Amino acid sequence: MQLRFFNLEDETRTGESMLITTPDGINMLIDAGIKKVGPQVIDYLKKLKVEKLDYIVVSHFHSDHIGGMAAVVGEFDVDKIMMCEMPYNTTLKKELDEAVLRKNCEVIYLKEGVFFKLGDEVEIEILNPQAEIVSGDWQLRKHLFC
Repeated sequence: MQLRFFNLEDETRTGESMLITTPDGINMLIDAGIKKVGPQVIDYLKKLKVEKLDYIVVSHFHSDHIGGMAAVVGEFDVDKIMMCEMPYNTTLKKELDEAVLRKNCEVIYLKEGVFFKLGDEVEIEILNPQAEIVSGDWQLRKHLFC
């Protein structure tokens, strides 16, 4: 398995983005930094000859994690996008939702305790958000995650 952390450059805090590639060639992108560095994420993926993203994971909806994601979704074939099911009403989140709808990606909502296989050899376990926070009173608990 390969894990690559992308060096996103800007004069401000850029956020994070990383790519997991399994031994059998499954690609999972986690986050895409701020909007301004979305093209950098795309360039990194193209340099690595990534043609398809089997999974995209949005860790949470802050701008330094989803800012560049709509551009990435627009540029690549994407099978599944994984995110938490929590309300977050921002322009960047709306842009991401629209990009996902245009590509007709399968959306998988994550919560603590979910396990899945990434290819034949890699297992993923979701540790957050807690199930009761996903289904409970979001307004009282949102400070825990966003």
